[in-house]
Amino acid sequence: ESLGIKVTEIGGVAYKGSNPPNFNDQCAAFIGSDIKNAAQEGIPVEDIVAGLVYSICMNYSNRVKGNRPVGKKVFMQGGVCYNEAIPAAMAALTGKEIIVPPEPGLMGAFGVALEVERRIKRGFLKESAFDLKQLADREVVYGNSFTCGGGKEKCDLRCEIARIEIEGKKYPFGGACNRYVNMLRHQEFDKEALDMVRFRQSLVFRDLEPDDPSDKRPTVGMNRSFLVNTYFPFFNAFFTSLGYRVVLPEKVLSEGVDQQQAAFCFPVEIAHGFMADLLKKETNMLFMPHIRGIPTDEENPNTCTCVFVQGESFYLRGTFDGINAKKTLNPYLDMSRGMESQKRIFVEMAKELGFSKKQAREAFENALKAQNTFKKDLRAKGAEILKEIESDANKIGVVLFGRPYNSFVPEANKGIPAKFASRGYYVIPFDMLEYENQTMDDEATMYWSMGRMILKGSRLVRNHPQLFGNYISNFSCGPDSFVVGYFREEMGRKPSLTLELDSHTADAGLETRIEAFLDIVQYYRELESKKQIKEAEKDFQAAYVTLDNGTPVIVCQDGQRVPMADPRVRVVLPAMGRFGHEALVKAFQAVGITAHGLPPADDEVLKIGRGNSTCKECLPLQTTVGSMLHYFWNQRPEDEVTAYFMPGAGGPCRFGQYNVFSRRLIERYRIPNAAVLTVNAENAYMGLGDSFTLPAWRAIVIGDTMYEIWSTLLAGAKDRDHALEVFFGEWKRIVNVIHKPWKEIRKAVTHASETLSKLELKVPYEELPKISLIGEIFVRSDPISLQNLVEKMSDRGFVVRTSTVSEWIKYVDWLIRYHVEGDKPTIPFWIRYFVKKYFDHKIRGIFSKTGLFFYEILNVQDLIDAGEKFVSPRLTGEAILTVGAAFHEILHPACGVISIGPFGCMPSRVAESILSEKFTIGEKSELLAKTNGNLHLDGSSIFDKDDRKLPFLAIETDGNAFPQIIEARLE
Repeated sequence: ESLGIKVTEIGGVAYKGSNPPNFNDQCAAFIGSDIKNAAQEGIPVEDIVAGLVYSICMNYSNRVKGNRPVGKKVFMQGGVCYNEAIPAAMAALTGKEIIVPPEPGLMGAFGVALEVERRIKRGFLKESAFDLKQLADREVVYGNSFTCGGGKEKCDLRCEIARIEIEGKKYPFGGACNRYVNMLRHQEFDKEALDMVRFRQSLVFRDLEPDDPSDKRPTVGMNRSFLVNTYFPFFNAFFTSLGYRVVLPEKVLSEGVDQQQAAFCFPVEIAHGFMADLLKKETNMLFMPHIRGIPTDEENPNTCTCVFVQGESFYLRGTFDGINAKKTLNPYLDMSRGMESQKRIFVEMAKELGFSKKQAREAFENALKAQNTFKKDLRAKGAEILKEIESDANKIGVVLFGRPYNSFVPEANKGIPAKFASRGYYVIPFDMLEYENQTMDDEATMYWSMGRMILKGSRLVRNHPQLFGNYISNFSCGPDSFVVGYFREEMGRKPSLTLELDSHTADAGLETRIEAFLDIVQYYRELESKKQIKEAEKDFQAAYVTLDNGTPVIVCQDGQRVPMADPRVRVVLPAMGRFGHEALVKAFQAVGITAHGLPPADDEVLKIGRGNSTCKECLPLQTTVGSMLHYFWNQRPEDEVTAYFMPGAGGPCRFGQYNVFSRRLIERYRIPNAAVLTVNAENAYMGLGDSFTLPAWRAIVIGDTMYEIWSTLLAGAKDRDHALEVFFGEWKRIVNVIHKPWKEIRKAVTHASETLSKLELKVPYEELPKISLIGEIFVRSDPISLQNLVEKMSDRGFVVRTSTVSEWIKYVDWLIRYHVEGDKPTIPFWIRYFVKKYFDHKIRGIFSKTGLFFYEILNVQDLIDAGEKFVSPRLTGEAILTVGAAFHEILHPACGVISIGPFGCMPSRVAESILSEKFTIGEKSELLAKTNGNLHLDGSSIFDKDDRKLPFLAIETDGNAFPQIIEARLE
């Protein structure tokens, strides 16, 4: 404007109202440095300003219109590109031209050169001369490697150290620490004094008694896995007070790791390896608790651990026969309300072992004292180290984030703490610091215990000038697929390091990343000391839904409160099933709310979802946020107030984070007047009440039943095309009345039943072979996830019976009814429960006259009963539903079971681990016994010969076409 240029007219781009979001910030960021450069090149200032502003305007315009910022040509660098298949695959996946430089592996060297140039200009480095030809002509000779003996630290890692010779000088390279580099630099650090992670572990297990053959006390075996790395003092003191000696495994045995029945994360691999070692030891019994939650803070006592932590005893029991041969203690522990809350459980457990109530109480008090002493000593050491760091402004501390079983244990952390300590830096486990009084974003929705603790700790580190964070994660870590992103957002512009590990992670890659991180930290501190870093400010908050006197309203950015029934408001629903979704949209009309259902995701929508996530989250997150952004960018009417419908949940599955992630995306893109509508029992269905929930329930039941009928017609109709034409005509008739009174709905359903009953099948329904499709609720009904699985099976003559959406709602009711989650059921709950039960029977009863689906009223208790032998009902979520449904269906109409889940889905992998083992020869006799030797309703057996396995297949889907191995297994 100072140049007389009208910003809104540049390049023909005009805007209504105010400038685009972040417009001034973007101009300031680009123009400051580029005007100077342009002037040196003789380019008029007006031209460079006009070009920059036009570029910014077009970038904003493209984002508003939904064009992804990635262009037609993508520059791809890195040593991985020497494998020409990688950029070729990227080109195939993205549909874009991939440009690879002649030496892609040298781009890091160019980056270093550019960074050196920048630091020289800023005054942080001095210029010096070097001979480029001499550098280029140097030869690198690799000598024989050697094994490190551990030195005075008596380290037993026995790292392999490479010898590299350059210009006659030998350089040792590699290892878990910086020992040999320090020798070259004539530096020496007291690693033990700096490595607080090692100190923490010695503190946890300081009371572990060594094996002693002369000790005749009975023994309790405990796996050295997961939360034992924090609560060992408690468990150990409890059992030793009762006269037992606790035995832990010592090694991670590869033979145990190899027995995994599913693709688990690194900590679960370690748990398998340790269990194999523990079973080799002589123990009188095993202690394998189901730990549902741990203490975090006083603000949110209702938190939980991840699915794999909770499920350990169940998938290990299914894998190792030796566990079943021993007496095991499997208490259900929910310590989220404090360890004192579990007193009754431990007292009862001790009484079962033959101890008096008094002895049990004393043992519990001793256990509590031991755990409190551990925490007190840990925090005292943390305060001491923090004081030491703060005494010298030049010192920094690296705070290690993660879980105690992946960040703090030497079997999992790849020596990362030693790498920092051997470089002269304090490395501190985050739980050594007083983080509980910190606030965090989205406190009410962070239900993972460790996630909550990590994010509170990250707020402490962000606000401390001398502390910097290193987050250790693992491949396929479900919670971290969200928590790592939140952690980085929490850190803001402060540098942090994230290292994702598995059993194959090599030292060399960790070394380079740690060196780069420490270099960036020092550079950051130099910039900060010169006041050259400006903290990013959050100046946009998404609209939100709240209640005004029981009426749902949307609070917009300008403070305006718009009722949900206002004509400007539209509720937008992501695709949630082929039929029930469409009917659910109509159900909103019953309460006077306009709703719009988004179509199922296609490849374009999936790309948008992947482009706006880390792709480590599960597939449904990618498809739903892709659909949401595609709608906002391409379909949303001007001046619309939008409520994006995304239900909530309280864990342990990742689904409960979808609504949080969606709101954060709205804030990132500064989408005005767009809120996330989260409806559940806890918020009284956001004021929508029974006038919404009842039509919604009827819509879901009708949609479920019509889905079953559709699948039957696909596989068995004599004239498929005619049958489907009739079917969709009846479906349209039902949808048009779904929001009306039951009398009209019943009339449409009855008409549909009578019409569909006249359609002819190739053979009677009872003779059509049926496959049950179970697994994760979203992907089992989502077209892009299924990759035409139902249609492919139908073409081969199989009716695919998909687990219903209503199954999940019934399961939630079961959790409330039996007080597994939430408070004691209230009278309104029981009224809704029996009304839903009535309509479930009524609707399916009317449709049963078609003879086109297997008529039964699903009782969730039957699934629980079938699955609870293998997994506890208290491990809430789809794991027990999937396991229970598999055994329930194979004893009913199904001649085969397919379990499908998103890639990396935690409940699906627990279920796969159990079912892959149980659907084998060993379980055949038990199943046959239950049915007098028959597994089909017609009295026949599914077995052609004695050694046949039950037909079961687990599939993980990522939205791409199934790989050949899956197609072959389907055949």
